[in-house]
Amino acid sequence: MNRFMKVIATALSILCMLCLALPIHAFALAGKGTLVVVAKYDDHALSGINVEAYQVAYVADKEGGAVYTLTSDFVGSGILGAELKGLSAEENAKMANRFHRYASDNHIRRESQTTNRRGEARFDSLDAGFYLVVQNNPAAPIGPRGEKYTMQPFLLLIPHPNEGGLGVTVTAFPKCEVESSPPPPYSPPSVPPPYSPPPNSTPPPTPSPTTPPPTSPDTPPSTPPASPDTPPSTSPTPPYETPPSASATPPNETPPSETTVVS
Repeated sequence: MNRFMKVIATALSILCMLCLALPIHAFALAGKGTLVVVAKYDDHALSGINVEAYQVAYVADKEGGAVYTLTSDFVGSGILGAELKGLSAEENAKMANRFHRYASDNHIRRESQTTNRRGEARFDSLDAGFYLVVQNNPAAPIGPRGEKYTMQPFLLLIPHPNEGGLGVTVTAFPKCEVESSPPPPYSPPSVPPPYSPPPNSTPPPTPSPTTPPPTSPDTPPSTPPASPDTPPSTSPTPPYETPPSASATPPNETPPSETTVVS
């Protein structure tokens, strides 16, 4: 009996040691997780973006590291699970676009949420795995001045590794870009209204242009030149002649006496 108990105790000890030796990620990735997507541009929350989350791969921690196995929806995409390990930010964006094109071409749809006035879309109770997060509605005028924004696709692990192990609730801040800005409204150039005279007033007459009469260069002036001054009609007195004096007394004649009246 004592020997049998020793055998059982030894077996239990070995089993406990094996359990402790198993990677903790294998147990955590079998649970559920929560994803919160926050869409912002220049600290402005973008509401009205419809967000979809696709599980593209299962993740298992095995000897030698994590192993990614594509889900049945994406097994025909031509992407290998080994390509998903250790992606840089640039590689993540390229791989997300490949998954997104495949999902669009094959009409794959999953649960979607729309960002609220804080720009948040929340997904609860997601199975542990590798996820593609995309915007599935076309850009709409959702900016403060009617701008259109698009959210770039991305990939992430749920639960997500952090300093404390694995975070069950994952908050993601995707890159959002301005697709277009509305043109300013057309305003015609300002033209002053035509002149209209005030009531009961007569506008001043418009002078007509005066055209000088044509003058031919060969035509002499119509007024003849002035004649020189005409000398007086009285003939000059010939020289050396003295005209007779009207008052001369003929010779041998006595002038009549004058009468003097004395009063």
